Amino acid sequence: MTAILLHRLGSRRESHAWFTTAARAAAESGDQNPHAWVLAREAMVPLNYGAPRAAASVAEHTRRIASIRPTTAATLAAAVAARAYAFNHQSEQARQVLADALMGRPPRASGRTCGC
Repeated sequence: MTAILLHRLGSRRESHAWFTTAARAAAESGDQNPHAWVLAREAMVPLNYGAPRAAASVAEHTRRIASIRPTTAATLAAAVAARAYAFNHQSEQARQVLADALMGRPPRASGRTCGC
């Protein structure tokens, strides 16, 4: 919650530090869902601050962690990735991410990133 609040206040550096701590703790718990949720929320920071390539990279990583289970984290990661691709005029990638999420397909193993 602190990371989200700092993000909303515009404190990017501090927000990133809190997200890093939260992601580490979530990963150490062994539960993929909170780990993916923290990473999906963190992906929103670069997206909101004009760095969609970084957002797409984090969101795609998050989608791989979240897998295909229909969770809040998986849905948020797909939405952030699609939005990042759309900001970079990569409409086909945006559509594919959303289609994969809607159909319950796993993220592509190609390591697709935002090519800005």
